[in-house]
Amino acid sequence: MIAGRLHIAEPVAAAAFAKVGRLAGAILCLACAAVLVVVLRYGVYEYFHGDGRPLAGVLDAIRR
Repeated sequence: MIAGRLHIAEPVAAAAFAKVGRLAGAILCLACAAVLVVVLRYGVYEYFHGDGRPLAGVLDAIRR
């Protein structure tokens, strides 16, 4: 009987780890999207209202 109970615990633990992994992946994806939005917004603002050097530097780095 004890062996049967331990065998059931493995899939439950695996499912819990899978949920945590999916949650961590979703949070990481949202954080990356937020950083990308902030960086692009800053670059576009500098391009139109500043001297445009930060955006020009990024574009130059991409072209290389």
